[in-house]
Amino acid sequence: MRFTKLLTLLIAIAMTVLLSANDSRALTLTLPDINFDTVGAGGLNYNASTGLLSVSARLNAVTMPGPVTTFPGGTVQYAMQLTGVTTVGSYTTGQFGTAPWSPDLLIVDGSNTTLLAGDFISAYITGRNGTNLGFGEAVFNVTGGTLAPYFICGPMPGCGGMVNLAFNLSANFSSTMFLRNFSGQSKGDLARVPEPSTLILLGSAMLGAGFWLRKRTTR
Repeated sequence: MRFTKLLTLLIAIAMTVLLSANDSRALTLTLPDINFDTVGAGGLNYNASTGLLSVSARLNAVTMPGPVTTFPGGTVQYAMQLTGVTTVGSYTTGQFGTAPWSPDLLIVDGSNTTLLAGDFISAYITGRNGTNLGFGEAVFNVTGGTLAPYFICGPMPGCGGMVNLAFNLSANFSSTMFLRNFSGQSKGDLARVPEPSTLILLGSAMLGAGFWLRKRTTR
């Protein structure tokens, strides 16, 4: 009996999340998914005098609601401005914001059609001091492109795209690394940021589930 009620509750939570989406084209929270890397492309470059980190990469594939689509000749370019550096324990993190121009992020296919364009809200890269391997994350507002309708999810702020990044740099992470120029290679994966309303509903549902389970176990 307890298992049946728990199963019913979990199904209700899933239905709440699915029904809360206000754009029927976004079938899941992560579609479309865009994959890119700098192999055979311009790579990553950081200019210490300007604080600009720029990346030129090749577009590998875009996963839509359906099969994976490749884009021969497609490119991904982005740039972000250093806003601060923190070192905590054995890790150093560089915080970044929007570049001096717009768009900060530009993705085009082989025929130079803009698939997605946007401006960064915030970004960071971090790594263990003494190593040259790092990772990062960036959030941006969508400003245009043929894929824009899949990322713009309503009038509420903070809804757009999120990029997960991995780096192999020519410099080791340290508290002074951003005082010098460096280059490197990068790969990334870009997806839509979940709607704030979806996150609120999901959080409320999970909170209710936790309260229900706690109440059941204290009887």
